[in-house]
Amino acid sequence: MALASVTPPSASQMMAWSQGQELMEPIERKPLVYLPDSAISSHSKDLDNLPDEFFEVTVDDIRKRFAMLKSERKLLEEAPLMTKASREAQIKEKMERYPRVVLRVQFPDRHILQGFFRPVETVGALRAFVRSHLEDPQLSFYLFITPPKTILNDPSATLIQADLFPGALVHFGSDAKTGVYLKRGLIEAVCLCPASKRVCFEVHTSVT
Repeated sequence: MALASVTPPSASQMMAWSQGQELMEPIERKPLVYLPDSAISSHSKDLDNLPDEFFEVTVDDIRKRFAMLKSERKLLEEAPLMTKASREAQIKEKMERYPRVVLRVQFPDRHILQGFFRPVETVGALRAFVRSHLEDPQLSFYLFITPPKTILNDPSATLIQADLFPGALVHFGSDAKTGVYLKRGLIEAVCLCPASKRVCFEVHTSVT
């Protein structure tokens, strides 16, 4: 039985859904810079230093994924296929339910930069946000998510299309190694943010 493929909604479609709604209104980034507690960061503090082989899919991974796909295919064949219209309706409903996206960017030195975005904003907007808080705005960098390691290399992709909706942890990578990534003023004012007390330092726009 052939399964119908459904093309994800385009950026123009999502923009059309958002017209005249809160989703199109500018959103305050409310940037936060903080350090996670050791329990949270112990797994990912050296993530950027891991070789690319660490993120590559193994034969065992492929076998497990193939088994999962067979199971998913069986479920799809036994249930009514979701139409394109119903899929788009689900995405539109989620956009209305979650009018803002919380994104956290973790740097190699464990610092985390957090900001708010609209679902229809792009990866390019996220990159611009990150760059505006770097000590060296000219630093060459890339952003990626895991697992598996997927580099966000399409600046025109919306946050929904990039699988960053309604929130995600994004990792910062750069071939240029430096001791400080974020602005020194932000680093000096940062605080430890325990998992039990999400009280973090709010970055003021006056910090340069």
